[in-house]
Amino acid sequence: MLCMKISSRDASILRQVSRFGQLSAGHIRTLEFSANDSKTPCDRVLKRMNETKLLRRIERRIVGGFNGGSGVYVYQLGSKGWAYMRRETKFWAFRAIDEHTLAIADCYVQAVEAERAGLLRINSFTTEPDTWLDVAGAQLRPDLLLEAGVIAKRANMRLWVEVDQGTERRKQITDKIARYRHAYRNWSSVHGSETFPLVVFVAVDELRERELKTLLRGLPDEARKLFTVTTGETFPQLWIT
Repeated sequence: MLCMKISSRDASILRQVSRFGQLSAGHIRTLEFSANDSKTPCDRVLKRMNETKLLRRIERRIVGGFNGGSGVYVYQLGSKGWAYMRRETKFWAFRAIDEHTLAIADCYVQAVEAERAGLLRINSFTTEPDTWLDVAGAQLRPDLLLEAGVIAKRANMRLWVEVDQGTERRKQITDKIARYRHAYRNWSSVHGSETFPLVVFVAVDELRERELKTLLRGLPDEARKLFTVTTGETFPQLWIT
């Protein structure tokens, strides 16, 4: 195993990138360089980490979405970063940007910004595949588990985040909803008094948001309370309202 010494900031960046798989330059600036008004320090560090193969970058030709994901480049682990993180498999890199991964990171970055604004206290967050679990035969695959204290409400919140890019058909969504409902009915027998997380569908746009809300309106009241739907832009309202 390759052994190397790197700075604490480089190590922190590698851990963040490793958790998600890919992060934009905007994500990394928010997470690691929030004290800098200028983009230059972040850009210099990322350029050096790319050149030394700690990171590997892909140019993002289409810019859009939440501002955390609108960087010019998207970064993943480079060959030396892979070794530093002690990945067990042979190094390989994506050739293309994974917009779904970046949308998941958007949600986490928004939570971090809310914590800095004094709205939240992030207790823990978990990314896939560590979020995956089986509850009484129901296989759940949430993209993100976020556990936080909401300051204004003086209450804790547990969220399973399902980032929906509009690629799944109606049947796939109804099957997913059915699995969560089955898990809820059997939750206490498996997890005791642990709170069942609220399932948050983060829709790619307002049209998809309306489609998902229409599906949920057809559920019984008891089931409907398990879910909510937002877009990336309205996701922070979960801890404001």
